[in-house]
Amino acid sequence: NQSYYSQIMVDIGRRSRSQPVDDVTESELHRLLGCMLEKAYTSRLLTDLPNSSPLSGSGGSEAAAALLASSNCRELIELDYKLHGCLDNTDGQLCDTYPPYLFLPSSCLRRRPEQELAYPDDFYAVCKSASKARVRGRFPAPALMFEGKLVCRSSALSAWPEAYSRSAIGVVSSWFSSMSVGRKSTPNSMAPTSGESEAADSESVASATGISSNSFFDRTRGKDMALLDCLRVRQIVDLTVEAKFYKYRVPLPLSSTEKIDKRGRYKDYKLCVIPYPGCEFFRVWSIGHGLSMSGVHFAWHNPSVTAQLRFDDQLPLCAVDIDWQRYRDWDLTRLTANYMRLLLGYLVEFPDDGGIMLHCVSGWDRTPMFISLLRCLLWSEGLCHASLSAMQLLYLTLAYDWFLFGHRLPDRMQKDECVLHYCFHFLHSVSRDRHLSMLRWYPHLQKPQQQQQPQQLTDRTVRLRQLCDIFFSAYSNAEKRRAAALAAANSASADQFNG
Repeated sequence: NQSYYSQIMVDIGRRSRSQPVDDVTESELHRLLGCMLEKAYTSRLLTDLPNSSPLSGSGGSEAAAALLASSNCRELIELDYKLHGCLDNTDGQLCDTYPPYLFLPSSCLRRRPEQELAYPDDFYAVCKSASKARVRGRFPAPALMFEGKLVCRSSALSAWPEAYSRSAIGVVSSWFSSMSVGRKSTPNSMAPTSGESEAADSESVASATGISSNSFFDRTRGKDMALLDCLRVRQIVDLTVEAKFYKYRVPLPLSSTEKIDKRGRYKDYKLCVIPYPGCEFFRVWSIGHGLSMSGVHFAWHNPSVTAQLRFDDQLPLCAVDIDWQRYRDWDLTRLTANYMRLLLGYLVEFPDDGGIMLHCVSGWDRTPMFISLLRCLLWSEGLCHASLSAMQLLYLTLAYDWFLFGHRLPDRMQKDECVLHYCFHFLHSVSRDRHLSMLRWYPHLQKPQQQQQPQQLTDRTVRLRQLCDIFFSAYSNAEKRRAAALAAANSASADQFNG
């Protein structure tokens, strides 16, 4: 139960470090990357933890690593931000590919208390009911905060095959849940009350029964919009290159998007459609172009690419000089850089207009890359996580943005779809790009004690390159250790077979 996991997190933290989290070590980073290379995170990793002894090394090591990463991430976030609390997702009831604990930032510690973001008391129930509207149940969730505005992440909208099947599964799951013992709550965590669970269950039952298609989607999409409103999201950023996503040559769509919502349910939100290549394309970058940061172009002429660039809002100052009509002529690096200028501008220039929510199809490849880029670029200029060192920030973004939100690194590396690597190669390549400096475009963000602009750009370059160098070194070491462990295991198996 929840109290067990919470105590495990405390015990793991106490026994695995001799120093506080504000001094993340290289070995801890290696351990995190080793875990990422071994297995993608899902809530199923935690299933066997109560029956194992992760602290003594007799089992459940991946679960222990996941809980340790979650605990460390919370402590790192709380160095600069006040948390309203966290959502307990250790059992995967909210989403089985979301972190065991979802952190809810309410304000930056240097902001006035009256500017805190408030979450409703039934926020757990709102999230759970909204999950039916999105692919794989990956509902809009807070990822980071800038000047009181949330940057959220999710997957694309579910098309009718998944939406109906997920509701049917919800009926069965609700029935089994009603037969189990209620969960215990712990301080600073948000879990459903019995009334909230019953409300969610009754909705699942109603959704799976004989109702019209429009009525069904009005209700599920309505729950999704209710969650967006709780998070004060104003703008939805769609990274998909297709209107509807099909897979395995099945003639039924697996996902939909807000940009083709014929009933105008999302008309009150500003839509920003910035088509960006999916994870499959990064095999072209890694194998076909040898990790080159120039001259890599996406095949926009592919018939499956149906999305068009679209802005419902005015362009921010830092992006008005870009010739957006030629976006299909840009190589991958320029495409990524211009999109980042746009997103950073929206985040920085309109401080009172609400937050941003980004999504691709599943929300675990392109989405974490853009979230990670936003976090790292803002950090490099002291605009978020100002208290963190390069090592700490790297640990936080790898653990929270990538690993705990379900990035499937083992599968991606097996297929040479090196989207994680591209993220840090990109940061290194644009470390001197002054167009991505928000302090250059918006001097009002500069604090009185900060250096003048030339020195700021130099400091930004140094910080980004230090961050990337640590990543490349740590990842290389983690790969070598994993290869050595596999070789030793294979040798032992061979000796046992021969014996």
